[in-house]
Amino acid sequence: MVYKKGFTLITALLMVLFVSLAMAIIGTVFVKSTQISAGVKVFKTTKEAAQTTANVIIDEIDNGSLSASCNPGCGGGSPCQINLPADLENAIKSSQNIESATAYLISNCTDPTTGAQIYTIKVDVKAKNGATTHIFFIYEK
Repeated sequence: MVYKKGFTLITALLMVLFVSLAMAIIGTVFVKSTQISAGVKVFKTTKEAAQTTANVIIDEIDNGSLSASCNPGCGGGSPCQINLPADLENAIKSSQNIESATAYLISNCTDPTTGAQIYTIKVDVKAKNGATTHIFFIYEK
């Protein structure tokens, strides 16, 4: 009889142990999935802001109103910061997740065969949690 009570006690303790482990694993998975979801949301937000900034820059190039702190020429020069429009800067400042957006003119070349201007541009968008999205693109006008 003593063995039966001891076996029942050990069985009950093992069941409590397995249930506790299962709950700990479920809790950990839930917390990690929440953290991953938050990270994905921040990435999507910074990516969207970077794409919007790139589209605004393309519109400025097409309108002839692109303004940069200097002209790096066709390679070899230092990148120049592009002056973003005030409405874009205000939208970024009012964002809950975006800390800053900056754009750099890396090169501005003329294609010798077509005469077209070729712009190489880098856009950086930084989230308030420190995550950063970089977009590099080449645009020909």
